[in-house]
Amino acid sequence: MTLRPVVLSALAKDGKPRSLLCKEAWGYDPSETYLKFNEDNAGSIFVCGGFCVWICAEFKWMNTIITPLDLNGQSTTDTNDEAPRLIAQLHLETTLTGDGDNLTDEAFRPKFFNVGIEDGYFATPVDPSQPLATSAHEQSWTKRLVFDNSPFPPASEWKVDAYWGSCDPEGSNCWDDKEFVAYYSLKPKHLDT
Repeated sequence: MTLRPVVLSALAKDGKPRSLLCKEAWGYDPSETYLKFNEDNAGSIFVCGGFCVWICAEFKWMNTIITPLDLNGQSTTDTNDEAPRLIAQLHLETTLTGDGDNLTDEAFRPKFFNVGIEDGYFATPVDPSQPLATSAHEQSWTKRLVFDNSPFPPASEWKVDAYWGSCDPEGSNCWDDKEFVAYYSLKPKHLDT
């Protein structure tokens, strides 16, 4: 099945939700784990931890709209509504095109995802059990991507080499990450506890 890129209807201030997807990087922990979609249907993924970079790769992507945006609705961030609002649902195809050192050949086959784009106020979805994650978790974002499966290669597609030592990606479990945030915002009062 070949998907053709489409220009999404409207949502971003310039009237193109595709630009909403492409304008900023989408982070699980924005300094260590993120995805970046570019307008030219290329993109990049990055996963690191401590001083180890597990994957820094480019990918190609294509999408089609499953559920179109509500063109008449207001943004949750404009209405001060606390509940997240689904603003688009996409069928996304990605294919890794680089970083063959740590991944098996299977990681470079096309992958398909159902992805929701949500509007609201969201904390950074880092693991709060990590000591350094506390301050990042306090940040607030106004958009969230929610994947049905992680866009990162699953554990079975990573090579296990003795030289990794303390840089074993199993400590990260990035292949479990399904939610990514973007569009930093000052923390709204209703998120204060």
